[in-house]
Amino acid sequence: MLRKEEWDVNHDGRIDIKKIYDAKGILETEVMDYDFDGYFDVVNHYRAGKLYMKELSLEFKGNFNVWKYYEDGG
Repeated sequence: MLRKEEWDVNHDGRIDIKKIYDAKGILETEVMDYDFDGYFDVVNHYRAGKLYMKELSLEFKGNFNVWKYYEDGG
């Protein structure tokens, strides 16, 4: 069963996108580095495969300062 996927989109040796799945293979967490500086800028949290919370770093340095909550998966 797939538990984790990682991508180095710009081929600099650092992970830019990471997806983590539960024991049933359903997406739980998605982490992204939008500006390829080594700091994750967005974390998407899923419940039963549906988006319920998003953390954003507006400074693009991994310090999350915006949290968005979603009802019914978006």
